[in-house]
Amino acid sequence: MSTTSTYSLYEILKETSAKVPEKIAITYFGINLTYKALLDRIDEIAAAFRSHGIGQGDIVAVSLPTMPESIGCFYALHKIGAIPCMIDVRYTPEQICEIVDRTQAKMLFVMGFSCKSWAKTKVNINVEKVVVCSGSDSIPAVSFWYGIGEWFNGRKKVFLKNKKFCHWKDFINTVQGKDETQPYLWKPDEMAALFQTSGTTGTVKSVMLSIENILHSVLPESPIFNDLKSEDSTICFLPIFAFFGTNAIIMTLNYGMRAIVIPIATKEEFLKLLIKHKPQHVFSVPAYWDFVNHDEDIVEDFSYLKTVFIAGDILNTTFEKRINDYLQQRNYHYVVTKGYGMTETAGGISCTPQHSPKQYEQGFLGKPLKCFEVKTFDDEICIHSEMKLLGYYKNEEATRQLIQTHPDGSQWLHTGDMGYIDEEGNIFLIGRKKRMIVRHDGSKVFPIEIETCLMEHPSVKACAVVPVQDPDHSESKLPKAFVVLKDDCQNNCFTLENLKTHCKTHLPEHLMPAAIEFIDELPMNNNGKVDYQKLIKN
Repeated sequence: MSTTSTYSLYEILKETSAKVPEKIAITYFGINLTYKALLDRIDEIAAAFRSHGIGQGDIVAVSLPTMPESIGCFYALHKIGAIPCMIDVRYTPEQICEIVDRTQAKMLFVMGFSCKSWAKTKVNINVEKVVVCSGSDSIPAVSFWYGIGEWFNGRKKVFLKNKKFCHWKDFINTVQGKDETQPYLWKPDEMAALFQTSGTTGTVKSVMLSIENILHSVLPESPIFNDLKSEDSTICFLPIFAFFGTNAIIMTLNYGMRAIVIPIATKEEFLKLLIKHKPQHVFSVPAYWDFVNHDEDIVEDFSYLKTVFIAGDILNTTFEKRINDYLQQRNYHYVVTKGYGMTETAGGISCTPQHSPKQYEQGFLGKPLKCFEVKTFDDEICIHSEMKLLGYYKNEEATRQLIQTHPDGSQWLHTGDMGYIDEEGNIFLIGRKKRMIVRHDGSKVFPIEIETCLMEHPSVKACAVVPVQDPDHSESKLPKAFVVLKDDCQNNCFTLENLKTHCKTHLPEHLMPAAIEFIDELPMNNNGKVDYQKLIKN
């Protein structure tokens, strides 16, 4: 990885390309892009942006999955000093338009499969141009047939009716050649990207990240990778519209490795894709590893894996043990690395080291990474950074709640996570402040304590605990557990009584779930996390 002091993602990629121009940077559906080809493509995209009047300080909305086009847009916008506003492809046109209006984006990039939705919506798209991409734009052999198909599936009508819409190929062909101008050099604390987050509130907010924030998340001192070599590959399942996904892409390219790009992957496909591509490094969320509960007959040799990094949601220690046992029985030589971070801090705050004696202590998240100081105030984990954390775009009230000035004048980011710091400086997470359940007698219940107990039962595959109304006390709540049983557990009545006995044996009275309900699977939100709001409404 480059040790340059420049604040430019483009310049770092350019330095890597100069060293290994013919090395493969991206693999996408069997198509390989070398570092030189990737840089040339970014220069072409940058020239196209300039031809559409996009320049320093302009915001461009990008609602695309991880693919060469979205990666190219991100880097090209950084080259010209413009700001990518990354938006979940699963948002409705109304949600996307609200973000576009709030950020005053000048252009919007969307996927072709969403065009019918755009045609039906009555909202006004307040941008100068909507560029429509397909998964085949980088695959010439498929692109022709995709164009033919548009005449038959109705998408072409959108282009004929609304002149704001154009194809990716029309956007990129507006100019011939590459952008030869000098790349923009960002100021360290200048807003360089926008990512959307809803946290536990359900309200979408745009997180402002500086180039310093982004570059810190991919420091060469990062302890995430095990035995990293430049010839390694990283499989990139995580969507680029989530900062975790962007982080994986940037880190892979900064180290001169190969990024195996998977635009859309379900947790059911995860294992098959691992076996097919055999990467050395994997960035993932806990839900992807559900297969360890039922695919025990898989004989795959996982010795090619060096790093299994899991973040984005709480990883229960019982589930963590299952993952490690599963992989190590198949020749994985390390243990899972857990990460703790937020979009608001540009990802990683801490991560767990290899083979720590505290590895399976509930909530263990390792020590803070460089530039972060972590303390607890009223049991809430708070972050102080050497870097400036910018907060939310055009949302001063939410920013004030997030980044608070303490009596001594210091500023701390309040994570909303409850936890503690041990005598060695390790962070331990207890649970989300907003998930805490307060019973009528004032006792506090953190769902993770109940979930950990349930997961230790041999019949339980997954579980989640949410608050429900206490029928005897209108101002208080009680914990209710939703449980997914393993496939071989057929007798629910027997298992229910078994679970109740298990909880009574291992939990104090105030942590006993008021009810246990069996469901087929836990609902997930767009980021692969458990959707607790759906369970509460159940």
